[in-house]
Amino acid sequence: MLADISGRYAPTEWARLAIAAYRTHRADRIVAEVNNGGDMVGSTLRIVDRNVAFTEVRASRGKIVRAEPVAALYDQGRLYEWYRHQAKADAQPSKPQPAQTVPQPGSTEWLEAQEKKG
Repeated sequence: MLADISGRYAPTEWARLAIAAYRTHRADRIVAEVNNGGDMVGSTLRIVDRNVAFTEVRASRGKIVRAEPVAALYDQGRLYEWYRHQAKADAQPSKPQPAQTVPQPGSTEWLEAQEKKG
């Protein structure tokens, strides 16, 4: 995992963030789940940059089931979060603040909670 830029954004704002990350990390393409958004994701990305490489995927299983393989990699110590290690190298780590909400399955917060359980 290179970065966590998850959050709640207006459509053109998330498209700009995704394209900025795509460029920053010199990615081959942006891959996005489009189950409920249909063509909105691709169309919004194309409004910001009509040449961005984009692949859409559709989930066939629930979020928790999809997150289990990633959580297993955390449990095995096989998932490397480059952005976290880079941040530690750049600055002193700060004390984490307790979460105010229940994290969504598959989010960084949820994966961290799974890691702490193990």
